[in-house]
Amino acid sequence: MLNEALDIKYKDKIAIIGSGGKTTFAYNLAKQNQDKITILTTSTKMYEVKDINFNNLYNQTSIINLKKGVNLCGKIIDNKVNALDDFSDFYKNCDLFIYEADGAKELPYKVWKNNEPVILENTNKIIGIIPLHLLNYQLNENFIHRFDDFLKVFEVSKNDILSIDLIEKICLKMFENISLNSDNFIFFNRCDDLKVLNELAKRLKNFRLLAGFLKEEKYIRLNF
Repeated sequence: MLNEALDIKYKDKIAIIGSGGKTTFAYNLAKQNQDKITILTTSTKMYEVKDINFNNLYNQTSIINLKKGVNLCGKIIDNKVNALDDFSDFYKNCDLFIYEADGAKELPYKVWKNNEPVILENTNKIIGIIPLHLLNYQLNENFIHRFDDFLKVFEVSKNDILSIDLIEKICLKMFENISLNSDNFIFFNRCDDLKVLNELAKRLKNFRLLAGFLKEEKYIRLNF
């Protein structure tokens, strides 16, 4: 279960960053916490999660309607949830606060701008999502957001291989602009190859690593 894997506690403020799988991860974590007053939102934009079990909130005047369960919080524009100007009242009145902090145009990989991810004040847990099902594929614009910038930042060329070395660099880059004293996790989605996962665990010792399959809601801890 995600709650146990992430050691979820009362008043956790959790940012979800990375590429393919962020919304599904956020949805799965929120769904496991319907016994609490849980906020699900974004500091930028995210695709609207429609579920009959969610209580929807769209503006800053609605905190009196917070209920036990998952409360989707934000301005809905063109089927996307947009960030509010101020989340402080929502955080004060909830038990758990979960938010997406960057976007990837639904592609598996990306490169981050200097102002990404957008981390809110007092965030104490940050979870980076990286899929591994394309490991050893040739790099191309079909699965990488901001492809030309990606090639420059990581000093690679089109049709180079998505190697373990490059995955390590992507993981480090993902957290490069984060200065908070937070607990930092990386979840490797769509992989159960223990040889690959153990190699990444050796390289990324400063992160708490998880792996599994989001759609099946299967998770394992790797190094903690």
